[in-house]
Amino acid sequence: LYYHFSSRPHIKAMLDSAHKNESIVECLQQGHEGCQVNLMTKYFCGHELFCKEGSERALEQAKLNIERHFGVIGLVEDLTMTYRVLKKWYPKYFMRLNPEVNSLEQKNKNENALHVTNDTRHVIEEANRADIFLYQYAQKRLYNQALECGI
Repeated sequence: LYYHFSSRPHIKAMLDSAHKNESIVECLQQGHEGCQVNLMTKYFCGHELFCKEGSERALEQAKLNIERHFGVIGLVEDLTMTYRVLKKWYPKYFMRLNPEVNSLEQKNKNENALHVTNDTRHVIEEANRADIFLYQYAQKRLYNQALECGI
């Protein structure tokens, strides 16, 4: 994984720069290349110029594109539900999938992780407001799809 990412020019530039030891808050405040914000909103929004902003307009376009072009958007933290919905929506492709067996029961925990302060969490949340709203939208959509499928 490191090799894959380090071969990308923008990632390589970030890893080779003096910015690699800065905090996430410093990176966000300085707007360095490695600290992109609202990435999922930008991804689902598309290639229009306004999609690069992570604005309200970009968020609304991302939601519209999800409805138009994506049958199911899954959630990693609820893979069992995601698998169940996928199996109902696309039985031909997921008929052999056993949602109970393929769920991730183990949660990784980094014992050496630094504590994230409330101030830092606030900075990250403010910088990624569009992504947070898009996540909540996708989560609600998945659970509504599950209800529609009788799950």
